[in-house]
Amino acid sequence: MQKYLYLPEPYTDFIFAIIIEELGVITGVAIILMYMFVILRILLIGRKSPKNRGATICYGIAAYLFLHIAINLMGIMGLIPLTGVPLPFMSYGGSFTICLVAALTMVQRVSIENGILSEKQ
Repeated sequence: MQKYLYLPEPYTDFIFAIIIEELGVITGVAIILMYMFVILRILLIGRKSPKNRGATICYGIAAYLFLHIAINLMGIMGLIPLTGVPLPFMSYGGSFTICLVAALTMVQRVSIENGILSEKQ
């Protein structure tokens, strides 16, 4: 109902509101828990990194994801003005998706290097 009348840009800025309206609060909580799992996993990869470079990359990308999620959700809830920040993995947007894939690729590379370095030691 909301996506047809009241919410502008339902496929980008307000995607989370539409998901909760159509699929329910339990799905919304599950999505937030999945975001928390991804961020926690990135932080654990950074913590296990023996090099400062890998840890810095992982911590920066975790902060990048967290800020996108927090700003988008707070904008939807009306706590801050909506700024057009997309919700990772859900919002429509080509350039943000490319940046997100590149960031997760760097985290994956740090994870691979952690495995290689632990095998050599």
